[in-house]
Amino acid sequence: MKILIADDQTQRYKSLITKITSKGIPRENINLVASAKEAQDKLSETNFDLFILDILLPLWSEDLGDSGTFSQDILLSLYNSDEYKKPRTIIGITGDKSTVTNELISFESHLLGVVEYSPTCSEWEDRIINAIGYINSQEYETSQKQKSDEIVDLAIICALKEPELSEILNLKWGWQEAKPLNDKLFYRKGSFLSNGRNYSVVVANCERMGMVSSTLTSSAIINKFNPKIIAMTGICAGIKGEVNLGDIIFASLVWDYQNGKRLENGEHELDPHQVAASPCIKAHAELLAEDTDFFRKLTLDYKEENASITNIPKFHIGPIAVGSSVLADQGIVSEIKAQHRKVLGVEMEIYGVYYAAINSPSPSPKVFAIKSVCDFADGDKNDNFQKYAGYTSANTLKALVEKYASNLIQ
Repeated sequence: MKILIADDQTQRYKSLITKITSKGIPRENINLVASAKEAQDKLSETNFDLFILDILLPLWSEDLGDSGTFSQDILLSLYNSDEYKKPRTIIGITGDKSTVTNELISFESHLLGVVEYSPTCSEWEDRIINAIGYINSQEYETSQKQKSDEIVDLAIICALKEPELSEILNLKWGWQEAKPLNDKLFYRKGSFLSNGRNYSVVVANCERMGMVSSTLTSSAIINKFNPKIIAMTGICAGIKGEVNLGDIIFASLVWDYQNGKRLENGEHELDPHQVAASPCIKAHAELLAEDTDFFRKLTLDYKEENASITNIPKFHIGPIAVGSSVLADQGIVSEIKAQHRKVLGVEMEIYGVYYAAINSPSPSPKVFAIKSVCDFADGDKNDNFQKYAGYTSANTLKALVEKYASNLIQ
């Protein structure tokens, strides 16, 4: 077991380190650093089982630790990029929780918990020792082995059976009969061929629409299959003037546009939390976007009766806003555009998939989503483009993974 402790008050850890070594963990497996820069260097080169992070960590060891900026930067990099190796468990520590209220709001969603250091009480040490005991327990090792027994290369989450799941099942990937994941969710296994190698796939659809359902479904799939990549396909509303009906969007960045608090005066104080697609998948999506012949053929191959598709879809890479309800109100769309001027689409589930992926135990799956525009979230909203949008998103995912699987799935 390997442990990293990042705190500018290194002297406070003498007793804790003694307790840790008494549990059979060698002292050389415990790394104690006093700055964000040292922590970043360690995280770049080593997979740690436990990371104890001071909430007010200075950038350099000679600086004063009076800001949460550098600790938060480390956390965001761990969850939103491939820059560092993500530890299995992260615990925050502070000398006084009452003085870091704002930092805690940003930190706690990324941490197992936050302990409060005390020079007169050993409770904080006991909490950390308990966490180490859990990580190191036979039960934990057994559960990890059970998960690894069913590793798949790619997991796909769909919000709706029609037209999203149905279009994935139309892909010639040898889909098996549906099997129960639990008493409410079902999955199907399949596979695809890329550069002479066979890759395993599993697909499931959510019980209902929305972020809560997509988070729960993604977490269940991750826990069962430990996928190397988890993805979402389907339909979304587009931002008029930025995209056209039938266009395809790779969600490079997503956020819950409704997150925040409602004040007594009726105003909404927004606090959107953004999460990003895995950078390496985004880079390969940018390569696919250059293949105009593929998107022309995608349209020509659409055989649906009564289809009136006249334009070749464009493949956009950009932000998608996520909320808890279906939109048919351009006023709300204008508010969303004010949050991010480059937003391309609006939908209800991707944030839940991304959040479940980046907060899953290490090694976390890479994550991305591809959705196609079926309406503009206005009064002219209709279902005419839904099936076509489901078709283009599913087949764009197919092209991306079949073309670049050897680079994306290790």
